Amino acid sequence: EICACLVGSEMCIRDRFMEAIPILIRDSLTNNNVELLKELCSLSSEEKYCTKILDCIKNCIWEDVTSLSVDKNSRRRAQVATQWTTKVIEIYNYYQSLLSTVDLHIFIFDGQDNSSLNLINEVIGKYLNQDAVQTCEFITLHLDAFAKSTEDKRDINSVKESLEDCVKIFKLISEKDVFENFYKKQMSKRLLHQRSSIKLEKWLVKQIKGDMGTFFTSKLDGMLRDINLSAGLSRSFKPDENLLPDCVFTSQILTMTSWPFQTANVLDENVILPPQMRQYKEEFEVFYNRKYNDRTLRWAHHLGFMEIGFQFKNGYYEISMPIYGAIVF
Repeated sequence: EICACLVGSEMCIRDRFMEAIPILIRDSLTNNNVELLKELCSLSSEEKYCTKILDCIKNCIWEDVTSLSVDKNSRRRAQVATQWTTKVIEIYNYYQSLLSTVDLHIFIFDGQDNSSLNLINEVIGKYLNQDAVQTCEFITLHLDAFAKSTEDKRDINSVKESLEDCVKIFKLISEKDVFENFYKKQMSKRLLHQRSSIKLEKWLVKQIKGDMGTFFTSKLDGMLRDINLSAGLSRSFKPDENLLPDCVFTSQILTMTSWPFQTANVLDENVILPPQMRQYKEEFEVFYNRKYNDRTLRWAHHLGFMEIGFQFKNGYYEISMPIYGAIVF
């Protein structure tokens, strides 16, 4: 009878302890209590206990990421996207740093890899793929904001560190084709409007290629190739200086199969340019046809832009506007 009572008491204590594990795990994770977490993970190697520990850790990560709020009605979508992506990255990095102090490989059973990195990737990946379209849009907007904040002359190493964190999150997305569509549109606008560092753009494409393969990034590589070739053509083109003496012309020859745009529309073909601009256009056509007589140029004015300097009463300003707007201006 005494033996039976002791066994019963032991079972009762064990059951209560198992009930307390979620609270203890949450406390250790929330307060970054590494010692408590290590102690909890090392108490037993029984599969039931190990599964309980892993499930509690997963639940904590899930609760943290699903608590993030998104204002879907906000007009500042890029700002909302950057804030959301930053918070997801912070949660990811926090758990990666904390769980790396604990050897979760001891919880291997049935051939399942329960390493801390796999555990984090599983939970956050599940969260990201709940709404894959929104996730892809937000991550590309976040990348876009960082890429546009960096110029060639600046040190981009610090920006690369931030973008590397973003790439870790991107790798967890299952809908890679959706991501590619969003990313292509954002990248094309940056390249055409000269809003980012080409060096950084190449680095980003290299990161994406490392995860998705050469075939997946072929159109991104094509856009970068077009921009590089166009820069060489612009340097070689020497127009009549008397036409527009203070004008700097930059050509952008696009291989349309690589860019997420439709071909030139009817308005592009019928637009009436000012005399000087029209002659500038004709001189470039002659120059280009001499170099590539087997190709046909079609002007896509709706993709171009012009920066115009204007002296206002309170100072001199440079205004950037689409070609159509510049013609009217």
